[in-house]
Amino acid sequence: MKKIWAEILIILFLGLTPLFWYKPGTIALGHDMGFPLAPIDHFSDRLYMWTQRVGGFGSDQSDGTSGFFIHGLEALLSKSGLSLVVTQQISFIFWFTAPALGMYFLLSTLFPKESQRVTRLAGTVLYMFNHFFLQAWFIAERPKFSLATALPIVLGLVIMGMRRVRPVWQMALGVGITLFVFNAGPGIPLYAGMLLAVGIVMLWQIRSKADLLLAIRLALGSLLATVILGAYWLGPLVYYSYQEFTSRVNEAGGTQGAINWSREI
Repeated sequence: MKKIWAEILIILFLGLTPLFWYKPGTIALGHDMGFPLAPIDHFSDRLYMWTQRVGGFGSDQSDGTSGFFIHGLEALLSKSGLSLVVTQQISFIFWFTAPALGMYFLLSTLFPKESQRVTRLAGTVLYMFNHFFLQAWFIAERPKFSLATALPIVLGLVIMGMRRVRPVWQMALGVGITLFVFNAGPGIPLYAGMLLAVGIVMLWQIRSKADLLLAIRLALGSLLATVILGAYWLGPLVYYSYQEFTSRVNEAGGTQGAINWSREI
């Protein structure tokens, strides 16, 4: 147990990396940076489906309720009396560290032996200092880091369920709770990679008819738990997509406008 905590402490120490990004008296802002200057007010506003922050008569933000935990953390830090700079720094440290801890959970499931410590730590550090995260860090895109945290945790729970380490219902509930807290919200396409990875892992674990039935129970249970626990943002998102999606696409220049934007990116 002491050696496990030693490994976690190494990860937490490396998680302080965002502190090196700051010069005295500076804060990360600009270029689509999503970090709010008034975290408490921003969080309070996100508790409602309608906002007065955008447009003369307000705007529908039903597609943004999934940010409850992201903005809730920032509001909690600000409510504690911390300055805006310190609030941002702690928030960035959290999102720099969370994906690493998620990966450490997965690798601890796959490589639990003491002799495999280097494998666990090396994989965790490579995931933590992932150059594919650079663009997301450029604008502090916390929803992506949230899903990057959820991915290895979900895979670890699926593997434990398929190996019968824990009852299926516990692993399914674990998946639901994980995606309840760590989600990409309206970025539904981001879930494609997770679904592909989970599908591959399940197929890799299936050796018999009993394994197939177990995989089906685990998949359906995880889906049910995720939908029920995530109803706080899935419900508004479905309603928003039904009511507003077409008009929002037209406002952005239609389908061709979206394609042109994607090509530019």
